[in-house]
Amino acid sequence: MYKQFFAGMSFTALPLFAMALFLVFFALVVLRTFALRRKTDFDAVAALPLQDHEEKRP
Repeated sequence: MYKQFFAGMSFTALPLFAMALFLVFFALVVLRTFALRRKTDFDAVAALPLQDHEEKRP
């Protein structure tokens, strides 16, 4: 089935380019999320629901 699909394509490098672009983007997202971990930022955001603050009511 795929042989027939790719046989009709004139530009066969497009699927390979799209896959490479996806893998690079995915690797950058994973790197930013896990490897470049900013603990202080994560701790500050994680503590937001636990912070006590008084709401001013009219």
